[in-house]
Amino acid sequence: MRIRSIPAAMALVLVLAPGAMANRIPGIPIMIKCPCPGPTYVESQRCCTKKAVHLVSGGLGGGSVAVDETVLMQGRCAHACAPGDPGEGRIDYDTDSDAGPFAMSLPAMTLYSSSPMLVDVNGVMTPFDVTVTLSGQGPQADDLMTGLLTLPGGSSLPLGATAEVASSVLNLHATTTFVNALTGEPSSAVIEEDLQLSLFIFLPDALPVRRLADGTADGAIALGLGDGMPVVFGYASDDNELVLNLQSLYDDGVVAVNPATWGSLKASYR
Repeated sequence: MRIRSIPAAMALVLVLAPGAMANRIPGIPIMIKCPCPGPTYVESQRCCTKKAVHLVSGGLGGGSVAVDETVLMQGRCAHACAPGDPGEGRIDYDTDSDAGPFAMSLPAMTLYSSSPMLVDVNGVMTPFDVTVTLSGQGPQADDLMTGLLTLPGGSSLPLGATAEVASSVLNLHATTTFVNALTGEPSSAVIEEDLQLSLFIFLPDALPVRRLADGTADGAIALGLGDGMPVVFGYASDDNELVLNLQSLYDDGVVAVNPATWGSLKASYR
C-alpha cells in the first residue's frame, strides 16, 4: 500500500508550488512498440518492451516453482496504432523556459503479456497471463507518472524548433499481477515496485525533440520527432527490470486535451 502522510504532502506542496506557474505544453500521443524496431539495434536486453518477474516457490499457488522470467509485454495498441489515435497515453510538459528543463507527466497505463508465462505447478506447465499497471509513485492508482527532460547547454525549444535530448528520466510505480490463462482465476501474487527509468535510444545520433507549430499558442512537443518520421526510443531501469519502447504518434492537427482524473488534478497541488 502506498501512503503519503499529510505533513509530507503539505511539505511537497510548498516545495512544488512555484512550479505550478510553469508553462504547460501538451505532447503528442505515444504508443508502446514491440518487438524490436529495426536491425541496427544490438543491445538485445532492451530490444522489446518487457518486465522481469521474480517469485518464490509457491508464489503462484501451492506447488508452483520459483519464477525468474522476463515477460514480453505490449500495450493496448499492440502492434498497430495510427496518428490521431489516443495511443497508450501522452507525455505533457511543464517548463519556465524554452531552454528547459521540461517536467514530464504521463497518465497511468497498462501493459499485457504478449503470450502467457508458463510456470511449473505440481509438475504441470501452467500458463499465466501477466498484467503490469504503471502509474505515478503517489498513493492513488491513477496518479500521473512524472519525469524530467533536459536539452544540451545552450539549446532551446521555441515554437517550431527541433533540438536534441541530453537526458530524460521517468519515475513510476509498477504493479504486476497474474491470472491463470486456463481457468481465468486471478493469483494472489502481486509485485509492487517503485522504479526510475532512464532514456535510451536505438540510433547513433541523439534523440530529437520537436516543438510543433500546430495552430495553438504554445504548440505541442513530440519526443522522437525530428525533421522526418517519428523514431522509436526507450526508457529502462538500470537493471532492465522494466523496459519500455515508445513512439510518438505524430499528428499535425491540434492536440486534444486529455480528460482530467482526480489523481492528475491532485498532482497540480502536490
